[in-house]
Amino acid sequence: MFKVLIFNPNHADLENLKSTAFSKFHCQGVLENQLDETDVDDILAEESYCGGDVPEHVLQKLESVSAPRPIYYFDDQSDATLFSRWAKETFQLESAIEEEEARDWNQEWKKHFAPIKLGQNFWIVPSWEKPPSEGQHIMINPGQGFGTGSHPTTSGCLEALLQYQNALRLQSNSTLDFGCGSGILGIAFLKLINGAVDFCDIDQNALDNCLENISLNNLNANSYRLITRKNFQPKLYDLIFANILLNVLIEESATIQRCLKSGGLLFFSGILDDQIDDLLVHYRTILPFTEELRLVRDKWITLVLRRL
Repeated sequence: MFKVLIFNPNHADLENLKSTAFSKFHCQGVLENQLDETDVDDILAEESYCGGDVPEHVLQKLESVSAPRPIYYFDDQSDATLFSRWAKETFQLESAIEEEEARDWNQEWKKHFAPIKLGQNFWIVPSWEKPPSEGQHIMINPGQGFGTGSHPTTSGCLEALLQYQNALRLQSNSTLDFGCGSGILGIAFLKLINGAVDFCDIDQNALDNCLENISLNNLNANSYRLITRKNFQPKLYDLIFANILLNVLIEESATIQRCLKSGGLLFFSGILDDQIDDLLVHYRTILPFTEELRLVRDKWITLVLRRL
């Protein structure tokens, strides 16, 4: 396989480059933009984006940190050479041609996901991997990108849950995974601790991915419910996971307040370190609580609060 690296194209040229690469030069695939994951996380958190259509101003901000460094892949060197020459003649774009091993694109993305170990012996395992013979694990299909356990917000919540698991096993637990995404937090709860979980999300695609992950883990059908946000009816829970961004934690604070029992635990994540004071100031106006645990991963905070 041969790849053509195009240097510094204008954004206006990209669509023409891509369409012509496929229609005239037998292009097999394009890597269009290369974004640094940390930059993307920071922007989405600062803009409090958490699902649905990305607002135009957020797209523009993401575009500003993305470098247009497209890479075009070809099976034949002659196609790569002709495309490179055409880009030079048409747009005066410099390029380079390199050879690399052919890729199975259906398998390539899986390389980015490996089993993740948390605590002493708890594992998050991609669905195509063999789980470890020792310890406990959950299986996750990360293909939809609704939560894989690798992000500091999710791993922080799971680390906190592991610290509380022995105490939680001594009581009956009704749990709400609010903004559940892939369902990884609620599924981990059901594997580690006895109880029942309501999975709630605004995005039906997330709930579909959540259901797929539930099926991978052979959970008791009577131990969970999946609920869209518009159909959610508040009730009291012993524990609430809320791994969502600051503006949603504030917008949904009345619902969270109504749903948490006296003495219940609230696991907050999705919060940057410079946002934590705003969150706590707001919740102190509606909810009496004590802060029991604070974990910091990179710039992300996980909090465990107990309602008084």
